[in-house]
Parts: sequence; C-alpha cells; structure tokens
Amino acid sequence: MLFALVLTQFFGVFFHFHNFVSDWKLAKDKSGIQIYTKNLEEVGFKQIKATVILESSVESCVALIKDAEAGKDWINRVVEFKDLKIENDSLWYTYAEIAIPWPFNNKDLVSKNKLKLDKNTGIVTVFLESEPGFIPEAEGKNRIKKSEGSWQFIPQSDGTTEVIYQIYAEPNDFLPQWLVNLVVIGSIFDTFNEFREKVKAY
Repeated sequence: MLFALVLTQFFGVFFHFHNFVSDWKLAKDKSGIQIYTKNLEEVGFKQIKATVILESSVESCVALIKDAEAGKDWINRVVEFKDLKIENDSLWYTYAEIAIPWPFNNKDLVSKNKLKLDKNTGIVTVFLESEPGFIPEAEGKNRIKKSEGSWQFIPQSDGTTEVIYQIYAEPNDFLPQWLVNLVVIGSIFDTFNEFREKVKAY
C-alpha cells in the first residue's frame, strides 16, 4: 500500500539514507504524534519520520494498511487509492492519486509494498518502493518517479503498538520547496490522526 503512504511521497519527500543530512529535528508534537525532519542539504528537501503509540494490535494496524478500499478514509489528500496486483500476503502493488493545491497538477504514485515479519520480535515492517512503469502514466497527472519509505509496527509489552513511518521522495517537477516542506508535515499529522481512529475497527 503506499502509504503514504503513502502520503508524503506524494509531494516529493522520500525515505533514503543520505550522505548529506542533518540530525533529526522535532517538527510537530501534538496529540501523541511526533513528526521529525532531516534536511537534505544539497537539495533543500526533507526526510520525514513520524511516530505514535496506538491502543491497537500490530495485526489490526497491518489489516488497515492492506485494506485498499479504506485508503481514502485515512490517507490525507488521496483522491484515489486501489490495489493493482496482489502477489501474495507479503507483496502487493497499489496506485494512489494525490491532490496538489492549484495551480499544480495532481500527482500519482505506483508502489510496490513488501511486508516482512520478524518472528523473534513480532515487529512488522512494510517497505514501500515506487514502480513508475508498472502501469502507463495518466494524462494530467505527474507520476512520482522515485520514492521509498516504510511503515514499522512494533508490539509493546502493554498490548499497544508503536508505529514509525519514514519517507522521502525525489521531486520530478517544479513544485516549490516551501509548498512541499510545509504541506507534508500537516498531511502526515492528519494521516496519523485518521489512522488512529480507523484502526479501532480492525
């Protein structure tokens, strides 16, 4: 699923181990959700990390992540979200269209989603990687070419789950830096808020 997935990828901020980054800085801390950024100094964009503790199980979190029909209900700014191909329980491909403020075109993203379970710790990680050539590009939308990220669900001893989301996407158009960096923080916060509510039903 993208995630966001699915989510900030959409504006152009992507998970990547980079040689020219600053330390993590807390950008927002509200309602139990912490969002951190790292500057990619040579390009001016940010790597993003968000964390929250949920009163839900890892299994519930994974079930919501894999429910494509529910994607529009919790992923901020997503106007379309669907499965393209499900290989198996651990590998699937998704499509997302993300609303971008006028006068810019909407973006879309095709993602490969790969799930890994650590049987020793119970930690589940969903790795996200863009697959721009998986389907033809649609007219009037800007396809995100290169994006990577991850969702990590870490079971806690009290039955709660720590959720960690990291993302960075390489911009491929002329969205201004201020728009990318400003809108992304709010979008991730709203996405986490909605995820926290929706996962209660799983």
